[in-house]
Amino acid sequence: MIEAWLFADPQGPANAGVPTQRLPPQWAAHQCPEDFLTLDHNYASAPACAEWLKLPLPKQTKSSRPQWLIDARERHPKAFLSWLCREEVPRKCSAYRETHGGADALRDLDWQAILARPPGEMRFLRALVDDLAEACGNTSLRQTSVASETSRMARRTPQVLRNI
Repeated sequence: MIEAWLFADPQGPANAGVPTQRLPPQWAAHQCPEDFLTLDHNYASAPACAEWLKLPLPKQTKSSRPQWLIDARERHPKAFLSWLCREEVPRKCSAYRETHGGADALRDLDWQAILARPPGEMRFLRALVDDLAEACGNTSLRQTSVASETSRMARRTPQVLRNI
C-alpha cells in the first residue's frame, strides 16, 4: 500500500495533509513501513465522527463510512492517515483523499531518504524502482532485496509494473 511509503518519509504525513497538531504520528518507526503498525492507542478505539453518526442509517453506507472503521486498523496506513486528517464532516469524517493528499505526498516523496533505509526494508518499493530501472535500461538504479512477489525479475506473464 503506497500510504505506507509516506510514513518512511519524515515529511510524508504532513505532505499528505496531516495537521501540524497531529504530528508526528505514533507508529512503529523502528520497523519497515511496508509492515506498517501504528502505536496510537486513541486510534485503536476511535469511533466515527458525530456528523457521520447523525446521518440516517440509509446514508451510513460503506462508501461514506470512515476508513478507520475496519478490522486490524492498526496495520492499515491509509486508514491511519484518514484518521489523522479527521474532521467533523459527514462523508468519511476526514479531509484525507487519496487522489489529493495522497497524490501530493507521493509527488513530494523523499525517495532518497526512503531508499536509504536498511536493505531488508522497503522491498516492494525497491521492486518498483528495479522494474523502472530495467524498463529504462538504467542498471545504476537496480535494487537489491526486492519483493519477489512483485519483481519483474520473476518473469511472469504479462510483464507489467505490478507495484502500482
